[in-house]
Parts: sequence; C-alpha cells; structure tokens
Amino acid sequence: MKMNRYFSAMVLLAALANMQLAVGESWQDLDPDQQRILRSFAGRWESMPGDRQESLARGAQRWQGMSDQEREQARHRFGRWKQLSPADKTMIRQRYGDFRKLPPEEQESIRQQFRGFLDMPPERQRELRERWQQMSPQDRQEAKDRWRGMTPRERDNTRERWRNMSPDERDRMRRMSPSERRRAIDRSRRGGPRKRGG
Repeated sequence: MKMNRYFSAMVLLAALANMQLAVGESWQDLDPDQQRILRSFAGRWESMPGDRQESLARGAQRWQGMSDQEREQARHRFGRWKQLSPADKTMIRQRYGDFRKLPPEEQESIRQQFRGFLDMPPERQRELRERWQQMSPQDRQEAKDRWRGMTPRERDNTRERWRNMSPDERDRMRRMSPSERRRAIDRSRRGGPRKRGG
C-alpha cells in the first residue's frame, strides 16, 4: 500500500517535472538582465515553445558572462547567420546535430583541427578551402572516410609527415590529384619509396 502511494507520488512528480520542461520559463521568471537582453521577444514570449524559451534564456545567461570582445564576435556571427538562406541554415543545423552525436573524443579532435585551421595564415586557409571546393563529392567523401578511419596516432603521424616536408615536397603534394596523393600517402605509410621529381 505504501509502495503504491510512493510510486504514484513519484509518477506525479515526474509528470509535473516534464510538464514544467514543456512549459519553459515564464517571462516573469527571467531576471531583469535576461529580460533586457531578450526584450525583442517579450511580446511573443508566452506563445513560444518551451524549449525555445529555455534556449533563449540560456543564451541570455551566456551573454551576461561574455567579455566585450566575445560579445562583438557573437554579434558578427549572428549577422552572418541572418544573411544565410533558409536552406543553408537547415544544412548547418543538420551538421551541428551530426557533430553533437559524435563521441566526445572525436568532437574534441575536430575542435583541435579547426583551431589549427584558424591559426593558419589567411592565404593558406583560402588555399585549403579552394582545394576542398574543387574536389568532387566522391573525393571529398573518400578524404573524410580516410581521415575518420585513421587512429589518433596515424593522424598525428600524418600531421608530422606534413610538417617535416620541404616546401617543394608540399607543393608537389598539393599539385597531385586526390588519387595520386592517396597513393603517395599510402607509399609513405608503408615506408616505400617516395616519388621524386620536380
């Protein structure tokens, strides 16, 4: 009997908690700083889905903790976001959802690679973007699959080989077609002879 009441009470509490999550936050529950930041949503706040309200409230909290430089960067990113087409926004949301499903180690690896990309000179970033865009969809997928199939050690070795190449060797590698580059990388992994020439 006591167990049934206890179980019923737990079910009721769980239902209330879920209802609260679905409802979101009322405008009055936001602190004055959050209300100030979110004032453009005030008129339609109560009609917004609960998850959207919570997302905006969390964003306002993050905003409060940002430095002036971080806020300026966020404004810039938001300005770029507003200029995107609906199709581009959908694609980005999908990719972000896919990223969030990856194991934490792989997410961190991607973050580190992106930081490395941002540390490159702008000319090098532009060159890499252009090279990527010139690849066929099949070559892009093969490159992604090859990278994902590597162990962290193989990835580190690949980066190290690249850093140890002379500028001429790097230029030769850049001029190769994707299939030629794959063969050269496979030869270097096996320790076979590298194609020389210039």
